[in-house]
Amino acid sequence: MGYFLAVCLMRYVGRSSYLCVDRNTGKMKKLKFLFKILKTTGLWHLIMGFVSFFLLSGLIICFVEPTIDNYGDALWYLFVSFTTIGYGDFAAQNIIGRAVTVVVSLYGILIVAFIPAVILSYITEVSKNHAEKSLMELLDKLERLPELSREELEEISRKVKDIKKEL
Repeated sequence: MGYFLAVCLMRYVGRSSYLCVDRNTGKMKKLKFLFKILKTTGLWHLIMGFVSFFLLSGLIICFVEPTIDNYGDALWYLFVSFTTIGYGDFAAQNIIGRAVTVVVSLYGILIVAFIPAVILSYITEVSKNHAEKSLMELLDKLERLPELSREELEEISRKVKDIKKEL
């Protein structure tokens, strides 16, 4: 389920290159980066909590709903409910089933909304830190301008031109 959510997120972001395999190593580098973000931010625990709750809720639905005969149908019903697809092939008949459905649906909607927000926040923070580090290096070199070699001066010139292009 965690892999499924990651793939859905990558499609949501609109970058199918996340699924590209590195030609040199044969590994899925960007997918690993995504999982690194999930683990670093602690979002992985939230997702695993949702998956556990989802599976447990499937058991509850399977036992309390007379119209849902097996665990697979219960999981299908919960998936259709939390994704707000609502095919209508199953419906909760009693109060316990309806309450579990509401909780799973709300929890699922929050998880789906929370994942891109956390990933975007993480990437923004990393980019900000990288920009600050680059700026500090540039300022350090500018402070010792008379001591720099011709190559270092050309590198500073190139960086300044790059910064101008970004503005």
